[in-house]
Amino acid sequence: MRPEDLGGWPRCTRRRSASSTAGPTTVPSASISYVVDPTLRGRAHCTRMIIELMRQPELAEIRLFGAGVEPDNLAFIGSLVSAGLEALDARPDWEGMVYYVKRIAPG
Repeated sequence: MRPEDLGGWPRCTRRRSASSTAGPTTVPSASISYVVDPTLRGRAHCTRMIIELMRQPELAEIRLFGAGVEPDNLAFIGSLVSAGLEALDARPDWEGMVYYVKRIAPG
């Protein structure tokens, strides 16, 4: 699939359990992946997309949203933090990724 096929909107991968450098999780979780048209960058579209994604009724069962990012991708890190995600560990893993998560309390 090409980035333009995604239309710049986020995708959500629903999982019953997931694993990352922080170890496995047994709560319903989702990972975030997105593409933003370069001409639309710098307008907080990504932050708004992430927030709106986490508000979707179809994802109400999700208790953990997560995203991996390279530490030099300051724009994406800014979007994640603005959307309420926090770094699990500031040190990159063996692939050079830092993972940001937002835990959602039940109910």
